[in-house]
Amino acid sequence: LKWVGISLLSLILVIVIGFLTIFYSPWFIEVRDRYILMTYKTSNSWLSTVFFSQELIDKVFEENGMVDTGNEVDPDLIGGNSSEIEGETEPTPKPIEFSTSKKYPATEIYNDGDVQIIEFSGTQSAGSYTARLIQIKDPSRVFLGVTSKLGTKGELIADQCAKNDALCGINAGGWVDVGGVGSGGTPLGTIIKDGKITNYTINYENQVYSWIIGFTNDNVLVIGEYTNDEIKELGIRDGMSWRAPVKLIVNGEKVEYKGLAGGYDPRSAIGQREDGVVLLLAIDGTWQRGIDGADFAMVADIMYEFGAVNAANLDGGTSSVMSLKGQTISNNQANPAVAHRGRYLPTTWLVKNKAAEDGTSSTEASSK
Repeated sequence: LKWVGISLLSLILVIVIGFLTIFYSPWFIEVRDRYILMTYKTSNSWLSTVFFSQELIDKVFEENGMVDTGNEVDPDLIGGNSSEIEGETEPTPKPIEFSTSKKYPATEIYNDGDVQIIEFSGTQSAGSYTARLIQIKDPSRVFLGVTSKLGTKGELIADQCAKNDALCGINAGGWVDVGGVGSGGTPLGTIIKDGKITNYTINYENQVYSWIIGFTNDNVLVIGEYTNDEIKELGIRDGMSWRAPVKLIVNGEKVEYKGLAGGYDPRSAIGQREDGVVLLLAIDGTWQRGIDGADFAMVADIMYEFGAVNAANLDGGTSSVMSLKGQTISNNQANPAVAHRGRYLPTTWLVKNKAAEDGTSSTEASSK
């Protein structure tokens, strides 16, 4: 027992010295910064605060975040899907095609002619990633799913799809989740559903969530810091809040990121092409063994490569999830008990099933 005790104490001492060496020596600054970037914004922020001062944590995020130029999204850039043909009085619509990328060669896992889902994977400087991208030709089919127990408890993405007759979707905004035990019912910031605005004035981690990501009544994706009056002015039909850094691409230009660009984590994002096609992205990351995820710069690059004119970062980490026909096809849960379904969510970005022309229900049509 004596030698077992000595061995355990020696092991603990080695681990503590190892942590202190990595965290406080000048040779491992990047490792320290990656650790802070990965842990502080999670539900267990104590993993950072127990080792580092708030001043240092703030400095790390400042040095590895978004360079906000203040550029506003121009809604008029969306909808340019027509061409002039000599002799015709009205522009002729161009056929809409799904995007491909030589940089990110992908495998198709679903295609019904109007909605496509592709999968691709690769490696980058910090490790590997696996990504899945939904492309939706008709932006009017994209809408915000909201838990029926708003303010109390969230819902699984499969349940939100089922009750809303949705074909597929991904997670959207964040929620109060202190210690990782949140129920997913209390969103961070603002929710707009069918033009109705619900504000949750919550100051979480000393940040006020005022960024809005949403679609107008003209089915144009907008991204910005908007007041309630501005939301009404823009005619935002569906939208949600998320914390900075939000912007990935604005008016066709990738946003600049500094340093480690937020570090590598599971990520979710939403974007829109010039012709209106909506892109929904989910990237598996550090919560799965052997997969490291992506930083914000890489997410922006993926959305850019697939044609996004505007794109925004959504909630990530263990929240990042994608569903197709009630099945979870991408998630980042380390807990095997819930890995097949994901977490309880306050909001999701969903894609409506397309009603069949023969009069059958859209649910029946999607199963054919």
